Amino acid sequence: MGQKLFWLVDVLHHYKIILSFKGIDYLSSAALGKFITLQKMIQAANGKLVLCEIIPEVFENFEITRLDCFFKITKSEADALASF
Repeated sequence: MGQKLFWLVDVLHHYKIILSFKGIDYLSSAALGKFITLQKMIQAANGKLVLCEIIPEVFENFEITRLDCFFKITKSEADALASF
């Protein structure tokens, strides 16, 4: 997953990315690490990463690690699009 996400930025030069967590009910610490790296890559390119549609049980991981302040997180994909 990480390599494909990094490829979007490094190779395809996509600097505005929305990641929907629809259907995701578990998130490992390794995945969180990949998202942190992706966020830093996009920020370095003056882009924007928005996460959306995160269920409360998964969002709890972001709150516990205080990553809810590090990432732009919206409730819906429409809200994510509007944030650009």
